[in-house]
Amino acid sequence: MLKKISNKLILSYLTLTVILVVIIFVMLGRFLKATHIDILKTEMSSYDTMIDYEFRKLSVKPVQSAALNKTVSDLAAIIKLRITVIKPDGTVIADSDITDFSSLESHQYRKEVIDAVSSGAAFSTRYSSSLKTNMLYYAIFRNNMIIRLAKPLYEVDRSISSLRQLIFNVTVFA
Repeated sequence: MLKKISNKLILSYLTLTVILVVIIFVMLGRFLKATHIDILKTEMSSYDTMIDYEFRKLSVKPVQSAALNKTVSDLAAIIKLRITVIKPDGTVIADSDITDFSSLESHQYRKEVIDAVSSGAAFSTRYSSSLKTNMLYYAIFRNNMIIRLAKPLYEVDRSISSLRQLIFNVTVFA
């Protein structure tokens, strides 16, 4: 009789532990992802003034050119983000990661581009068909062009994965 009660208590304890670990996995993963994305948003928006200054200093016009491409590539290397310059009609005129723009589709209907044109600046998180990964985008509309910054979110996924592994290890081996 006592053994049956003991087994039921152990089984109940293990079931409750598994349920709690799953809940912690889900909640902590969501919290960590949201927090990491908020930090990235703050970091990305802080480059707004610097990019605007550099473009004004060089009198950058919304026209595809070697000088614009070099400026974009140099800035991207400094801030470690992908930079794309887009005309209001959606035509890409510079990109730090891609050299052949002819194969790119119009960016006119991308959420961050639409929102930047209407409000001046916007964020968007979505899958990049050209880079084949989830990305965080920040777009600003200045001087009749959209300057879009992009950061892959695989770093966020790696952080969440590491934390989940740590929680799992602590739970199993504790």
